[in-house]
Amino acid sequence: MPTRCCSPGATRSADYTRIRNESRDKIEAALRGGEADLVVAPTPDGDYYEGLGLATVFADLTTVEGTRKHLGTLFPTSTVYMRSERVKAHPETAQHLATAFVRALQWINSHTPEEIAAMVPPDFMGNDRGAYLKMLNEQIAMFRTDGRMPQDGAENEWRVLSEANPKYKSVRVADTYTNQFVETALGALRGKQ
Repeated sequence: MPTRCCSPGATRSADYTRIRNESRDKIEAALRGGEADLVVAPTPDGDYYEGLGLATVFADLTTVEGTRKHLGTLFPTSTVYMRSERVKAHPETAQHLATAFVRALQWINSHTPEEIAAMVPPDFMGNDRGAYLKMLNEQIAMFRTDGRMPQDGAENEWRVLSEANPKYKSVRVADTYTNQFVETALGALRGKQ
């Protein structure tokens, strides 16, 4: 998410103007031309901009340690959002999704980064398998979980969402998330072992 800072010492989301999240070459041009002061980028892209001398790491949120250092806690960004009405009307869909995510996490946690990389399609991995493996080795600890959303994780997600979009400020977090489907998936998968 390329971001253009609008005022020195900006500390609130209103102090920033978001620009389009374009292709790598357009973001590179924005950095070169001074149109972007801060870019939120995945590791391969961040490494690319750093390698060109256009950027340095401001806050590394790709590791457990870095995330805790900069945010004070883990930040579960891989979250599935569904309207409560949809979940209530179609609990089987929510259960299938939760079970798939739990199974994926269990698979990741029982395989090495090399074994995982061997399963990743080349067009997703990119041209540099070594860079992909480096990133996977650095970030795999973020997936060392069973899929449950901690209460403070849900609160952090809500804070970020409500800062980005004030219509979410009135949301009661406890009414909007559940581990019920993950618990069911974990129980079912334990029963199959």
